[in-house]
Amino acid sequence: MNLLRIPAVQFTFDLWRAGSLLELGIPTREWSIALNQNKIRDHAVGFTEGFRLNIRPKNECIAVMFFVNDKHFWTHLTEKEFLICFPDSNIQALRS
Repeated sequence: MNLLRIPAVQFTFDLWRAGSLLELGIPTREWSIALNQNKIRDHAVGFTEGFRLNIRPKNECIAVMFFVNDKHFWTHLTEKEFLICFPDSNIQALRS
């Protein structure tokens, strides 16, 4: 699955506060993310690199936008968690 890259300006504080993986019943732990990777893929609508964010920037993380229960929200995934869910992504290419 190729996930759409979304401009970092769309990852706002309001959307960060709007939800988390708990909206999908998924604790934010690597083992749980791995077990629920299909559910994560089903609800993910886009991403941006964590270092590009104006709000809550994080190195070595990917911000993923979701649409669940008629609302958007986003959260950080580590690069490892992101690759578990989106194995076709090339993290090295994202850094350029």
